[in-house]
Amino acid sequence: LAPLLVGLTLAVNILAIGSYTGGSLNPARSLGPAIFAHQWDDHFVYWIGPIVGAIVAG
Repeated sequence: LAPLLVGLTLAVNILAIGSYTGGSLNPARSLGPAIFAHQWDDHFVYWIGPIVGAIVAG
């Protein structure tokens, strides 16, 4: 049951933020396109968000 819940959680997250981020939940994966396209607007969210989320959850 746990793998199913993890998959559903990931799917819901991608569907919820996909229109804003293109479904990218990995900061390292978002870094390459940002470097290539010189688009740094709000890129810090990919790095700060998971850290703050982990601190709040802990």
